[in-house]
Amino acid sequence: MRYTDRTGVKFGENILSFRAISNDGRNSVDRVHYTTKLKEMVCENIEKYVHKDEQLPILLGRIHSRGAKTFLLTNSEYWYTDKLMAYLLTIDNVNNNPKRDWKSDFSYIVVDAQKSSFFAAGTT
Repeated sequence: MRYTDRTGVKFGENILSFRAISNDGRNSVDRVHYTTKLKEMVCENIEKYVHKDEQLPILLGRIHSRGAKTFLLTNSEYWYTDKLMAYLLTIDNVNNNPKRDWKSDFSYIVVDAQKSSFFAAGTT
Protein backbone atom coordinates (compact mmCIF):
# COMPACT_ATOMS: atom_id res chain seq x y z
CA MET A 1 0.00 0.00 0.00
CA ARG A 2 1.26 3.45 -0.79
CA TYR A 3 -0.12 6.93 -0.69
CA THR A 4 -1.07 8.25 -4.11
CA ASP A 5 -1.09 11.85 -2.95
CA ARG A 6 -3.00 13.72 -0.28
CA THR A 7 -6.34 12.35 -1.44
CA GLY A 8 -6.01 8.58 -1.15
CA VAL A 9 -4.05 5.34 -1.23
CA LYS A 10 -3.20 2.78 -3.89
CA PHE A 11 -3.17 -0.95 -3.17
CA GLY A 12 -2.37 -3.02 -6.24
CA GLU A 13 -4.59 -1.65 -8.98
CA ASN A 14 -7.13 -0.25 -6.53
CA ILE A 15 -7.18 3.39 -5.59
CA LEU A 16 -9.23 4.45 -2.57
CA SER A 17 -9.82 8.04 -1.62
CA PHE A 18 -9.47 8.99 2.02
CA ARG A 19 -13.06 10.23 1.80
CA ALA A 20 -14.29 6.77 0.71
CA ILE A 21 -12.30 5.11 3.50
CA SER A 22 -13.72 7.56 6.03
CA ASN A 23 -17.28 7.06 4.76
CA ASP A 24 -16.90 3.27 4.95
CA GLY A 25 -15.64 3.52 8.53
CA ARG A 26 -18.39 5.91 9.54
CA ASN A 27 -21.09 3.77 7.91
CA SER A 28 -19.78 0.67 9.67
CA VAL A 29 -19.84 2.35 13.08
CA ASP A 30 -23.32 3.76 12.42
CA ARG A 31 -24.60 0.33 11.37
CA VAL A 32 -23.27 -1.36 14.50
CA HIS A 33 -24.95 1.28 16.66
CA TYR A 34 -28.20 1.23 14.68
CA THR A 35 -28.67 -2.53 15.02
CA THR A 36 -28.05 -2.27 18.81
CA LYS A 37 -25.82 -5.38 18.72
CA LEU A 38 -22.90 -3.48 20.24
CA LYS A 39 -25.06 -2.04 23.01
CA GLU A 40 -26.51 -5.45 23.79
CA MET A 41 -23.00 -6.91 24.05
CA VAL A 42 -21.93 -4.10 26.38
CA CYS A 43 -24.96 -4.64 28.62
CA GLU A 44 -24.34 -8.39 28.78
CA ASN A 45 -20.84 -7.80 30.17
CA ILE A 46 -21.00 -4.24 31.45
CA GLU A 47 -18.16 -4.61 33.97
CA LYS A 48 -15.79 -5.52 31.15
CA TYR A 49 -16.62 -2.61 28.86
CA VAL A 50 -17.57 0.28 31.16
CA HIS A 51 -15.19 1.72 33.75
CA LYS A 52 -17.02 2.54 36.98
CA ASP A 53 -15.61 5.41 39.04
CA GLU A 54 -16.98 5.33 42.59
CA GLN A 55 -16.45 9.09 42.89
CA LEU A 56 -18.78 9.99 40.01
CA PRO A 57 -22.10 9.53 41.86
CA ILE A 58 -20.67 11.40 44.84
CA LEU A 59 -19.63 14.31 42.62
CA LEU A 60 -22.99 14.48 40.85
CA GLY A 61 -24.81 14.25 44.18
CA ARG A 62 -22.83 17.18 45.56
CA ILE A 63 -23.43 19.30 42.47
CA HIS A 64 -27.16 18.59 42.53
CA SER A 65 -27.48 19.05 46.31
CA ARG A 66 -26.03 22.55 46.01
CA GLY A 67 -28.87 23.57 43.73
CA ALA A 68 -26.99 23.45 40.44
CA LYS A 69 -28.94 22.32 37.42
CA THR A 70 -27.49 19.27 35.71
CA PHE A 71 -28.46 17.55 32.49
CA LEU A 72 -27.73 14.41 30.57
CA LEU A 73 -27.94 14.59 26.79
CA THR A 74 -27.35 11.40 24.81
CA ASN A 75 -28.12 9.92 21.42
CA SER A 76 -28.65 6.52 23.05
CA GLU A 77 -32.03 4.95 23.62
CA TYR A 78 -33.56 5.03 27.09
CA TRP A 79 -33.08 1.29 27.77
CA TYR A 80 -29.33 1.57 27.13
CA THR A 81 -28.91 4.85 28.99
CA ASP A 82 -30.80 3.46 31.99
CA LYS A 83 -28.64 0.32 32.10
CA LEU A 84 -25.33 2.20 31.89
CA MET A 85 -26.25 5.04 34.21
CA ALA A 86 -27.70 2.66 36.79
CA TYR A 87 -24.42 0.75 36.69
CA LEU A 88 -22.29 3.90 36.90
CA LEU A 89 -24.26 5.92 39.44
CA THR A 90 -25.97 3.54 41.83
CA ILE A 91 -24.19 3.59 45.18
CA ASP A 92 -24.50 0.57 47.42
CA ASN A 93 -26.15 1.14 50.76
CA VAL A 94 -23.57 3.18 52.68
CA ASN A 95 -24.16 4.40 56.24
CA ASN A 96 -27.73 3.06 56.07
CA ASN A 97 -28.59 5.52 53.30
CA PRO A 98 -31.03 4.06 50.78
CA LYS A 99 -29.89 3.55 47.20
CA ARG A 100 -30.56 6.58 45.03
CA ASP A 101 -32.05 6.32 41.59
CA TRP A 102 -29.47 7.64 39.12
CA LYS A 103 -32.08 9.96 37.59
CA SER A 104 -32.20 11.96 40.83
CA ASP A 105 -28.77 13.41 40.02
CA PHE A 106 -30.04 15.19 36.91
CA SER A 107 -32.45 18.07 36.50
CA TYR A 108 -33.01 17.24 32.84
CA ILE A 109 -32.49 14.04 30.88
CA VAL A 110 -32.76 13.84 27.09
CA VAL A 111 -32.33 10.49 25.33
CA ASP A 112 -32.53 9.73 21.59
CA ALA A 113 -31.38 13.32 21.17
CA GLN A 114 -30.04 13.12 17.61
CA LYS A 115 -27.40 15.56 18.78
CA SER A 116 -26.26 16.85 15.43
CA SER A 117 -29.81 17.97 14.64
CA PHE A 118 -30.49 18.84 18.28
CA PHE A 119 -27.77 21.50 18.28
CA ALA A 120 -28.30 22.70 14.72
CA ALA A 121 -32.10 22.97 14.66
CA GLY A 122 -33.31 26.52 14.65
CA THR A 123 -29.85 27.99 14.22
CA THR A 124 -29.95 28.64 10.48
